[in-house]
Amino acid sequence: MKRTAKTLLVAAALLAGLAATAVAAPQGVTRYRDTIGSQSANIVTVEMKAGRTGQVVLAGDSVVRDDTTANLIAKQQANGASTLVAAINGGFFNSYYTGAGDSFPDNCPQIYNTIIQNGKVVNAGGVKPVLGFTADGKAMIDKVGFRTMIKLGNGFSVGTWGVNYLYDDPEATMLFTDELTLPVNIPNSSTVVYIKNGTVEKITGGGTTTVPAGTDLLVYNSAVALTEQNIGRFPKVGESAIVYYNAEPRNTANTSLWNNMETVVGGGPILLLDGWVVTDQNPEFTQANQQPNVSAARSFVGVTYSGNLVMGTVTGTFNDIAAYLKGQGVKDAMAMDGGASSMLYVEGDGYVTSPGRRLASILTIVDRDPNTPPITVRPSGVDDGGSSGTGAQDDGSPSAWAKEVIDQAISMGLVPENMQEQYRWNIRRGEFCVLVVRFLQEASGKKMWELTDGMTLPTFSDTTDSNILNCAALGIVQGRGDGTFDPEGHITRAEAAVILTNAAKALGVNTAATGQSFADAASIPAWAADAVNYVSANGVMQGDGTNFNPSQNYTREQAIKTIVTLLDAVK
Repeated sequence: MKRTAKTLLVAAALLAGLAATAVAAPQGVTRYRDTIGSQSANIVTVEMKAGRTGQVVLAGDSVVRDDTTANLIAKQQANGASTLVAAINGGFFNSYYTGAGDSFPDNCPQIYNTIIQNGKVVNAGGVKPVLGFTADGKAMIDKVGFRTMIKLGNGFSVGTWGVNYLYDDPEATMLFTDELTLPVNIPNSSTVVYIKNGTVEKITGGGTTTVPAGTDLLVYNSAVALTEQNIGRFPKVGESAIVYYNAEPRNTANTSLWNNMETVVGGGPILLLDGWVVTDQNPEFTQANQQPNVSAARSFVGVTYSGNLVMGTVTGTFNDIAAYLKGQGVKDAMAMDGGASSMLYVEGDGYVTSPGRRLASILTIVDRDPNTPPITVRPSGVDDGGSSGTGAQDDGSPSAWAKEVIDQAISMGLVPENMQEQYRWNIRRGEFCVLVVRFLQEASGKKMWELTDGMTLPTFSDTTDSNILNCAALGIVQGRGDGTFDPEGHITRAEAAVILTNAAKALGVNTAATGQSFADAASIPAWAADAVNYVSANGVMQGDGTNFNPSQNYTREQAIKTIVTLLDAVK
């Protein structure tokens, strides 16, 4: 029989002469000390029995406030719908703001990680390490992107770049919720759609705005607003607007579960996935004190194979913590915020580790009142599947129009095995580079080292993927301008046109061309105009018959199809 983490931890404590202390802890909760690396660690194990789950407590019910841990604990204790069991500090936030005249986003305790409360995304942007709890209390850890969507009464769904994150890119769409309790300076050129009670209440221009209670602000920056208006997809006052999210987990087999999370809290780096130590697979964590072998004050959460939790604090390295947890029967684990934020608490016993600062959020483990009705995460009429941004059911298979060409691409070796699924999902920047490399080798009959021979490969702070570096060396792709490449980011159709055209140029193809006339030509960025001419003239990308739709995201199946058609065009 497989030993549980709880059994192993107690045995370890006894063997070390550190007998577990008898305390008035809730049922199924054990607290003791153990050794990680060479350092003493505080450990709390929690049996996730029926009715037990995780809930996030936000300081001031806000994503831009902090408070004492005592107040955050007291807030959960006062929640009549659940009974507190244990708690640990939340994810990263800006703890170094000046505290004078708070302003969003730079001078306030802004939360940096994903937060889902009661099934509602209140903070999200990008693919990040997260710990989630389903409506029935199942705990899960993975790297997941949560894309908030708005299903409009006109039949279209709008995907946002982030929730309570401010983007100045003219192609950006954003959602601000009433958990953003400071004024936000929305660009004057943007259009703001007020959504209340599932309906578009009003539409205004940008400017300094405070989100009204019970309201979501859907913001279209200038370029994407123009595009959506030109093609008749822009929302209207009085129209329905259903807000939901689509999850994009690393492990796509769990998409349905992640699409129905009641609670999610972000942290990182990831320490264990599927029982494997993955401390070296966190390129998004670039600070020196976040590297695997650097010792610092840490807090962490793990999920055992039996679904129970192991939470702890220690001054140590991520490598030592991961090795320790793996030895205790933990399947998946991640770090939370560390340093002075490290905190661990057991109800009835008090602080196991006291924090050294005010916190923006804490994760509490609670026993739910059995009379509390369950939360419905997915609104009625919203699919439970993939993340294509269309609102259509996605079982992972390609669309009918793409199946034949995808089969052809796979038979030619153009599509790696890990991309032979979820074809209607938005393709990521790093994934597109993999397709481009395979295209270049097929079209030229050469290996990549031959194509880049004598070139100096660029460097990016967030990736060392050779596919990306080779594409960048050939001038096919570029970084974000801040030293990063953003391999997990999505690609618009305009960006796809440029990448495909640059791939043809890398083979010596003359890409000068007169392309199709599109009704939305005015919305095609100047930097993409020549590329759109090339791909449309050669049948590589053709739009929807009327519009090119430059700001729409590009899916895997679209990328695969255009790689095949580009191959035909350059031969």
